Amino acid sequence: QLGTLVNNPPVVALTAFNLPEDIMELLGSPYFASLLPYMGVGAHGGMPMNFSERLYNFVKWILYKSYINWSYLPFIEKTISTTFPGAPPFAALIENVSVALVNTVPALHGAMPLVPGIVEVGGLQIRPAKQLPEDLESWVNKKEAPYGFIFMSFGTNVRSSNLSKERRNAILRAFARVKQRVLWKYENDDIVDDLPPNVRVSKWLPQNDLLGHPNIRCFVSHNGGLSTQEAIYHGVPILGVPFFVDQTAYAEKVDRIGLGRRLDYKQITEEIFYEALDDVLNNQSYRENIRRVGAALRDQKETPLERAVWWVEYVARTQGAHHLRSPVRQMHWYQVFMLDILALVTVSVTLFFGLAAWAMLILVRVLPKSMEKNHKE
Repeated sequence: QLGTLVNNPPVVALTAFNLPEDIMELLGSPYFASLLPYMGVGAHGGMPMNFSERLYNFVKWILYKSYINWSYLPFIEKTISTTFPGAPPFAALIENVSVALVNTVPALHGAMPLVPGIVEVGGLQIRPAKQLPEDLESWVNKKEAPYGFIFMSFGTNVRSSNLSKERRNAILRAFARVKQRVLWKYENDDIVDDLPPNVRVSKWLPQNDLLGHPNIRCFVSHNGGLSTQEAIYHGVPILGVPFFVDQTAYAEKVDRIGLGRRLDYKQITEEIFYEALDDVLNNQSYRENIRRVGAALRDQKETPLERAVWWVEYVARTQGAHHLRSPVRQMHWYQVFMLDILALVTVSVTLFFGLAAWAMLILVRVLPKSMEKNHKE
């Protein structure tokens, strides 16, 4: 209703969740399940998916689209109509979306077939590291931590304090075996008395500034999109412990393109965690790979924030940037993938060969009889 009151202004969509297929559809950029792994995490360093991966990706896509079209969108429409009586339907509201700012960046997400209206601003939240508070700096600096330090955080959606006691203790025992100091974002006080001498916990830690510290050696992370971007920007190898949604896809990407290791939370034991952590700490290939990708991520003609601001102002200056709208927005899915053309060609070819076969059959049956009759005469 607000949009109606102010004469339906153009809309700039913004998502922190990578590049959802829904955004591609909304802006008229066809999604190919054969090219892009679902969950919007982009291609794996330009490497194509194999047959089983493409099949799995296709099934996930179909199931998700079925849920969206038959369950979620009807719920949204009902919510709009009951909460805002007289408001336009959801399909009409999203017609005003001119540009989408999406949380991807080619250095990490690879080459994707996108229309100009989908603007990649991945890393929008990243800043150069600032000086740490004195108490943290004194814990992680080169003098006090000559072998460097490890930073562990599972972001805002996964609380370390909710880990099972068995796996939490296995992780602590593994930390006790390394030479590095450990900073762990841990939300409760229930493990303070059980900490090894080299481990320190805090309910909040300045993640970006810690990742940018020159003495950091490894980031133990849930592999959320923002955390993964920040680790790559600062060139810190990742030991990923994903839990749900895009975290598993990012952890797989990190493992596949050699930016770190991935662990299954349910399989964590002291030995498994220690082996993976020791590998990430001492295998220089992870640091080399992530620094290479990080250099590409940082090497942009303007910052993601500057790019986002320019595009918002551009939409305002051009009154909606209608010239950027893809014709796909006005087409059905079967038209986009030319299934109607393929159906016509298939039917035409089938009819042609069917008629040809029928004609040949007629000739085979009639011609011998005609020749026999002529021979008798």
